[in-house]
Amino acid sequence: MRLYKKYLSIIVKSAMEYKASFFMTLLGQLLLSGTAVLAVYFLMARFRAVDGFTFGEVMLCFGTVYFSFGLAELFVRGFDTFPTMILSGEFDRIMVRPRGLVFQVLASRFDISRLGRLIQAVLIFCYAVPASGVHWTAARAALLALMSVCGALVFGGLFVIYAALTFFTIDGLEFMNVFTDGGREFGSYPFSVYGDTVLKVLTYVVPLALFQYYPLLYLTGRSDSVLYYLAPLLSLLFLAAYYFVYYKAQALITLLVENAAVYGMKIRGSAYLLYLFGSVGAGDWLAMGIVTVTQAALLALTLWGIARSFLKIATATGSVKKVRFEHRAVRAQSVQRALFGKELRRFTASPNYMLNCGLGILMLPVAGIVLLIKGGALGRMLADVFSGNVGVVPVLMCAAVCLLASMNDMAAPAVSLEGRNLWLVQSLPVVPWQALRAKLDVQLVLTGVPVLFCALCMVIVLPGSALEKALLVIVALLYTLLSALAALALGLKMPNLTWTNETTPIKQSGCVMLSLFANWFYALALGGLYFLCGNALSAAVYLAIFAVVTAAGSALLLHWVKQRGARIFAAL
Repeated sequence: MRLYKKYLSIIVKSAMEYKASFFMTLLGQLLLSGTAVLAVYFLMARFRAVDGFTFGEVMLCFGTVYFSFGLAELFVRGFDTFPTMILSGEFDRIMVRPRGLVFQVLASRFDISRLGRLIQAVLIFCYAVPASGVHWTAARAALLALMSVCGALVFGGLFVIYAALTFFTIDGLEFMNVFTDGGREFGSYPFSVYGDTVLKVLTYVVPLALFQYYPLLYLTGRSDSVLYYLAPLLSLLFLAAYYFVYYKAQALITLLVENAAVYGMKIRGSAYLLYLFGSVGAGDWLAMGIVTVTQAALLALTLWGIARSFLKIATATGSVKKVRFEHRAVRAQSVQRALFGKELRRFTASPNYMLNCGLGILMLPVAGIVLLIKGGALGRMLADVFSGNVGVVPVLMCAAVCLLASMNDMAAPAVSLEGRNLWLVQSLPVVPWQALRAKLDVQLVLTGVPVLFCALCMVIVLPGSALEKALLVIVALLYTLLSALAALALGLKMPNLTWTNETTPIKQSGCVMLSLFANWFYALALGGLYFLCGNALSAAVYLAIFAVVTAAGSALLLHWVKQRGARIFAAL
């Protein structure tokens, strides 16, 4: 603490060397922040209330966010300027000093001029506390203080995360400003005014709403939930989780770097192409030559094939042979089979649809065949790499199958692809769920069969108990069901029926991208979370838990699609 005070004393004295400049900067900060207050005032003067919140309540929210951000800027500004330390070489000097690195970065800068923002926040509180209409008690006053303190810690934690990313990106990532400076500006109003999607992101991803919106509901009497009262403390749990994952990732990266040569030789024997790409990155000119020649050969082969067939394809008239009509008996089909055939023909008739939404159909069998050939060596290599966690191999292999299965998302654009002809399907004498089930079945069949093949190839060649292998197959199949239901649900929630080119719903659709990233996240979580609890749970227990969770999620989504989803489809 004595050293901290010394740092602070030096910075204050440095700022006071030019008193006029300091006070002018302080005044500038105060006036600049004041423009934001005026913007809120003029808006509220016009509309009187925003999302049901009065001007006094909005100002209470405004003051909380600005006070929290001002505290974080005042004391944690060193992490905000950390990218400059890296680029200028100043961090090298910090590393050789006999003090903690975090402490030195923290104490390297105190932005005293930010006192202007704190002064403004205090003035806002002086107005908002009596004008908000809140019946103030000791508990509510303590909650307001807790909101401000936890908010400052959350913003400070975001500055630290921003600095940590600098080690990997050299320069800071500007998108972090969306949550720091952007969070300050967005926090001028309760986060609910920006819609449910933004509110969920600021609740479950970046916990700004936990110290701003939910406690505000308690203060203003809109909720008496104890959970809302304790929400600021929950925001700190998010930061604890961030740092826990970060340190775990650092340990894994350190392990891989320290044993890079050993793992490289193992990869050379089981996956030579990956070894070549890694060697290119390490500066191996021979590997670079092999990769370059291989790519040039593949390009030449592709160009040769196009040269021989392009003219014929481009000039084809599309003429067909005349066929004499012969009367044949029509074989009756079930309604569901007929609908399934229609959806399958729609998929196979569009190369664009197949290429963008059905790549897993090809990749999964190829991966299975490769495993049959090289699976034994790959299993031994993974067992050596993760020798301290023997159950990780079946879990990682299950996650790999799920990642390959995520390449199939033909159910996501299936509703949108109906386009302006949707009325034809809606006019059929079938219930909406039958039409939706056909779209779902296409993805289940075209994904489930390759997934089963690939998973069976894995259990044949990879080590593990019979129970672990059985659970690997079960989880992979349940993931197929969950991903298909999630894709269909997103397609129903985000339809685009006004397209003029089928590329729009297939490649430029928000539901397709969201479905892809959501499936990736779930598959990566399957593999990544095991590193956090692998020492406490066996692979069989872990996979069984994931199977139950995936089955429960599938059941909930199935119920939603059959009930709510069917009504949405009928009303489109």
